[in-house]
Amino acid sequence: MDMIVRSAEKTTEIREKMRGGEGRVEVSAFLTADHLPKKCRLFSELRLEKGCGIGAHTHQQESEIFYVLSGEAVYNDNGVEQTLKVGDIAICKSGESHAVRNDKETPAVLLAVIILE
Repeated sequence: MDMIVRSAEKTTEIREKMRGGEGRVEVSAFLTADHLPKKCRLFSELRLEKGCGIGAHTHQQESEIFYVLSGEAVYNDNGVEQTLKVGDIAICKSGESHAVRNDKETPAVLLAVIILE
C-alpha cells in the first residue's frame, strides 16, 4: 500500500442535517479503512457553509478531535459555546458531547479525527 495519498484521491459526500444539525456538511475523506490504523475511525476534512453545522451528540468508546484549518466555528463543548479560530483544536473525549456550527459568511473548514479507545 502506498504511504502517500494524493488530494485528488479524496472522496467527498454531502451530509444533510448531520447529527441533527442545520444545513449540509461536506465531508471529504482522505483515508479509507484500509489506510487507517485500527484505533482510528475517521480522518476527514469537514466544510461548513454559513448556517450549517453538526448537531449535539455524545461520543462513546472514542474521542474526536477538530483542528480548524480555515474560517471560524462555534463549538459547543458539553453545553458551553466557544469560538474556534484557525489553528485551534477541540477535543471531545469518550462520554462527552459536542456540536459545531458556522455563523460566519466564510466557510469553516475543520480536520476531524476520531480515535477509538
